[in-house]
Amino acid sequence: MLNKQSMPLTGFRSFAGVVLDKLFHKRIFPTAILAALLARVVIGEGLRPFAIPFFTAAVAAHPVWIGLSTVLGYFSAGRGGILWLLLPLVPIFLIRIRAPTLSSGGLVLLAVGGQIAYRIPTFMGPMLGYDWMLLLMELSLAATGALIFRQAGLALRQEIPAADEGLERSLALVVTAVVALTSIAGIKLGPFNLLALVVGWLILAAASAGGSGAGACTGIVAGILAGYGHVYPAVVVSTLAVAGLLAGIFSQWGRWGTFAGFAVGILAMLVYGGYPSVALGFADLIGAGLLFLLTPARVS
Repeated sequence: MLNKQSMPLTGFRSFAGVVLDKLFHKRIFPTAILAALLARVVIGEGLRPFAIPFFTAAVAAHPVWIGLSTVLGYFSAGRGGILWLLLPLVPIFLIRIRAPTLSSGGLVLLAVGGQIAYRIPTFMGPMLGYDWMLLLMELSLAATGALIFRQAGLALRQEIPAADEGLERSLALVVTAVVALTSIAGIKLGPFNLLALVVGWLILAAASAGGSGAGACTGIVAGILAGYGHVYPAVVVSTLAVAGLLAGIFSQWGRWGTFAGFAVGILAMLVYGGYPSVALGFADLIGAGLLFLLTPARVS
């Protein structure tokens, strides 16, 4: 006999299951997160070269989610000018819906054209030689980004079997993630530095899954991230590389061993290099460790 009172709950669970399956199984959630983070990226003196190229490359796969994430990410950076962002996004959206399989050249032209439309207010004002140089730099970054993001999207959606996937696509995905994570540099949640938490978790997860080699390599990449804006970026890179190496060596003793090796590496480099080698504060170290220990094994 059916329990009528349980039917709404069952229906809700089924609906939630469908939504979660679409978000995670079809890679919508990570793609949307990348779109939001890349829309936040600001380089140098106000250059924003990645929001439009990533939107151009990814919007055909998940139009609504990518569009909303791009706009929300842009808003979260608090820079204004949303109407000038929408000016190129709307026609790009319509074009990509009708032509989801553009060639690389077409994708670059569309992204660069959108970037030029976004910079119409700049053209309307007086421009010096330095301003033209910055504009050309932004356009070149947009063109390069469109190509990289296209490959990253293919890798993320796994449109070909993983065994047949070239190294180029995996590297493009790594570069995309690294660029996106620079957008959270300087954001603090109480005593925690958000970028440091993410960096620490990434190193611990990689060391646990792949051993000392993966931990050291991830430490180098993560060190470049953590060193963004740091006074001694090279020291940060070496510190996290050593911490990742030791985390991988100690990973044979499980998650607690991985975290212990990571902590020993951080402390050892602090003793060796002094204050300039501080890559993660104590709160960030503990926070990253807790995140790692609480992460389900199938995720990390």
